[in-house]
Amino acid sequence: YRSAELACQKCHAIAGVGGQVGPGLESIGASAQDDYLVESLLLPNKAVKEGYHAMVVATADGQVVTGIRVREDDQQLALRD
Repeated sequence: YRSAELACQKCHAIAGVGGQVGPGLESIGASAQDDYLVESLLLPNKAVKEGYHAMVVATADGQVVTGIRVREDDQQLALRD
């Protein structure tokens, strides 16, 4: 989880420590089977939990932003990054 190569902590938190973009991992060991955990480490984008699909957005001023949609209306799009 804390490995720089895996970068899990960048998006996921355990007990409030880590990123807030992906779902928390507090109970994943108790609720998921071993093969699912291994596959998730090797292929983290294969199964993305509902509500955590990242969007890539190009802004009017030429910036490219990636994040999880929090809310959207006709005027604004709010992303969690």
